[in-house]
Amino acid sequence: MTIGIGVGLAEFPFSSATAFWRWIALCEAGGVDSFWQTDRLVSTIAFLETMSAMAAVAGATERMKFGMNVASVGLPEEFWVVVTIGIMNQHSTGLSSSRLNVKCRQNL
Repeated sequence: MTIGIGVGLAEFPFSSATAFWRWIALCEAGGVDSFWQTDRLVSTIAFLETMSAMAAVAGATERMKFGMNVASVGLPEEFWVVVTIGIMNQHSTGLSSSRLNVKCRQNL
């Protein structure tokens, strides 16, 4: 059995984008297993848009897994969410299905 340590963000606690990328590089180099981003539709605090953040992290890392704690797909059609993830898969270095973690749940 393998146990990994993942980290997640529900807001943007960094002073700048450079500070965020230093943190991502530190996580990648330090052996953090995964990075998780939370999505929101509306907020009074700063946060990263989930799909853009995942695409950027995919391009900036080679080993670390990443995914979404919550992806608010109520407004965008599910088709565009799948297209975005497919494009992210094609255009990032080292991305494989074992690095991008997306779990879908449909409320019936």
